[in-house]
Amino acid sequence: MFFRETPQVAGALAARGCFWLDLLGFFATMVSIRKVRLMILKTLISLAVTLSLLLIRVCGAESLAGAGAPQEVYRAASNGLPVFLGKVPLKSRELYGFTPDTDFSKIQLGPPALLRTIRPATLSSNRTVTAVSAVVSDTTMWFFPVLVEGEAKAMLVVDRHDGEWRAVSLGYAPLAAEWNHVLHQWPAARGFHPALIGVFQANQFYFTIPELGDANLTPLFMPYQSRTPANAAAGPPASRYAVVGESSNEIAGLRSRLAGVRLDQ
Repeated sequence: MFFRETPQVAGALAARGCFWLDLLGFFATMVSIRKVRLMILKTLISLAVTLSLLLIRVCGAESLAGAGAPQEVYRAASNGLPVFLGKVPLKSRELYGFTPDTDFSKIQLGPPALLRTIRPATLSSNRTVTAVSAVVSDTTMWFFPVLVEGEAKAMLVVDRHDGEWRAVSLGYAPLAAEWNHVLHQWPAARGFHPALIGVFQANQFYFTIPELGDANLTPLFMPYQSRTPANAAAGPPASRYAVVGESSNEIAGLRSRLAGVRLDQ
């Protein structure tokens, strides 16, 4: 006797078929959801790693390049600039980096640089030093480029005295000219933030590029120096500072120059 499919049997089979189809559909949906979750998780992990690397780079740069001057410093510079410009004798404008026909009403202030320094006491040992951050310390002086048509012609210095920020001097024309070359070679638009370093006991200014690591230190050319490759002054101004100096060599040379300086200076 052959099996005869009754309506009840057909219904049961159809119900079982729908059950298995629904079960397969459920598992397919779960697999799809899991894949989406894994993709989202991988994306979040990738973003987290990227942000971490960016934060490490930014924090490392800010340790030397600085996070910007306080508003009180900007206010002191804005208030002090016209006062100092009013004291510049017409016959002595070139000493301040200006020409006799410079229109002082169009002069602007550029982004300031916090002056760092290397104190003789930090170089007292004979150990080899390659990390610039190990020998550099902050001063309280901010150097504002004084701009004429976008080019720095002088530096306005703001310092803290008796708890108050004040503009204290205007000048440093040779330094301003060299700082122009540094900023053109290593612009902020490309992610660079040169740090200005002054060693007054050696009568020398340097710069370092934190984004290139902690082992670069380059002397700025000054008018009293001879133009030699050793002080990065060779070649046209546009590429004068294309190659940065090695901190170990510069620090060793600076140690020799400061050998006779009192360590408490």
